[in-house]
Amino acid sequence: MRIRQISSLRFALFAVASFTILLLFSATFPNIEWLLYDYRVRLAARLSPDGASPSGQVVVIGIDGYKSLKDKPLIFWYPQIAECIRTAAANGAAAIALDLIPYHSLAEKLQAVMQELRGPDQAAEGNIGKDLDHSLITALVRSSVATPILQGYNGDVVPFYYGMMAHMPNALPVSLQISFDEDGVLRRSRAADQDESPRLVAGVCGATGLCAPEQSFLVNFRMLDAIRTVDFGDFLAQRVPAEEMAGKIVLIGMVNGNEDNVPTPLGLRNGIFFHAAALETLLTGNTVRLADPWLSTALLAALCLAGVLVSSTRPPRPALVLLLLATAAYGAANLWLFCRGTVLPAAPHLFALGLTAALVYPYRYLAEERDKLRLKETFSYYVDKSVIEKLITRDARHLMEGEQRNVTVLALDIRDFTGLSNAYPPETVVALLNHLFSKFTEIVQSHGGFVNKFIGDGLLAFFIGEDSPTPSLDSAMAIHNIVQHMNMQKELHQFIQDRPVNIGIGLHYGPAILGNIGSSRKMDFTVIGPTVNLAFRVESVTKELGATILATGEVHERARQDYAFRHLGAVSVKGFADRIEVYSPLQRTH
Repeated sequence: MRIRQISSLRFALFAVASFTILLLFSATFPNIEWLLYDYRVRLAARLSPDGASPSGQVVVIGIDGYKSLKDKPLIFWYPQIAECIRTAAANGAAAIALDLIPYHSLAEKLQAVMQELRGPDQAAEGNIGKDLDHSLITALVRSSVATPILQGYNGDVVPFYYGMMAHMPNALPVSLQISFDEDGVLRRSRAADQDESPRLVAGVCGATGLCAPEQSFLVNFRMLDAIRTVDFGDFLAQRVPAEEMAGKIVLIGMVNGNEDNVPTPLGLRNGIFFHAAALETLLTGNTVRLADPWLSTALLAALCLAGVLVSSTRPPRPALVLLLLATAAYGAANLWLFCRGTVLPAAPHLFALGLTAALVYPYRYLAEERDKLRLKETFSYYVDKSVIEKLITRDARHLMEGEQRNVTVLALDIRDFTGLSNAYPPETVVALLNHLFSKFTEIVQSHGGFVNKFIGDGLLAFFIGEDSPTPSLDSAMAIHNIVQHMNMQKELHQFIQDRPVNIGIGLHYGPAILGNIGSSRKMDFTVIGPTVNLAFRVESVTKELGATILATGEVHERARQDYAFRHLGAVSVKGFADRIEVYSPLQRTH
């Protein structure tokens, strides 16, 4: 269905309204954009798993929180952690970062336990636990001579040897704090805490010179699950080749535990993998960049304009297909760019085309209904209701303003009417015409035609049909038959006694202009053009050729499957240079 197109001013208003609503939406519900961001991360990881491969320069040595700490707590693993640090340093690691905090001194813990068991007055035996503490501290001091050691802390939670780190040759305390977005999901890595204390990623970059730390950046989580991970036990058992550590950034921390799980776009992951993914993002250069705000705004404006343009000029169904295709195209382009590190906004941009359609089409529908009502009021005196509906199912506004369509014009004239009008009183003549035209109008309307106007003793009607003039022939034959019937039954005796009425009908098919024509004081919906003129000219030769109905070659060509015709030759008519082939319809064949 075609519905009313909107003016340029309303076009602009709808575009501005859509743009404003979407901007307010994005400002009010920012978390929706982040939800769509996470969805794209997961989708990109599935569709392009090799599109963001890690550099391989980061290795995670993971202490299994379920397996290793099941038998004994972390405090009793200090010697093994020390051995892990020494081995990684000996194998040529570029840097070692501890994403765990040994905040308990084993010596102090055991001393407190022994005092509690023996009583406060009893001294503890020997240096219980000092050897274990010393093994870890010694490993840190010796390894830091040639390898940068980055020890994590979290606010006030610091390792028990924190005060000694100043005496370690190449050891640096780094913050393990992380910053979540407003919706509680971890997506960004920041270089420092609010007090400017460096965080782990920035500390590693500064210590190794392998990457340039950024103040804040989006982590490319597509590399997260591909980072090289070595089991803590396997590493201690020397089941990992030494060359795998050479020149690598080694992160040591807990994996598979519940304490350090953080929400990421890919779901819950241990914090150590977040740090590893952040380092790989910088090392590979596979950064994730948000599009500039001006570009996002321009894209939103363009989508709103496109949505209003399509919605204001096309019928709903084709427009819906176009808008869905355009939305899908934007989504595909958005994902393609996302896989390559550029983040275009998804919300509200994906909703822009649909919103504009939701705003425009109700207005167009209401405007169309208003135009239909005007047309019904205009046509109601001249045409059957079913014909009105057929006329306005297309574009009511265009029909009112003027439109060219293919029509069959029926021109009817009552022959020798001058003699009738001179022979009878005016009121009798008027009554006769009203009687005849009522019959003729009813027939025309019953065959789907439109009685456009009465011209003295004549009638102009037309039939809208892109292909077949058959309804106009049916109407002409029915008028001819009813006139014969009235003459035979002396139905007109009350008006003109026994005097018969004779008519002539001309039919021509072709393009004509339909529209409201007139002045500001009086307007008439009418049909004009050469097609109308030729129908009247053909009617004017019916008496000369001895036929009641004459049709042109255009009518004959399109209706010969339904009617039998008699060819009467070519005639010259006023106003047309070429001779016109005319045919007299005989009877319906189908």
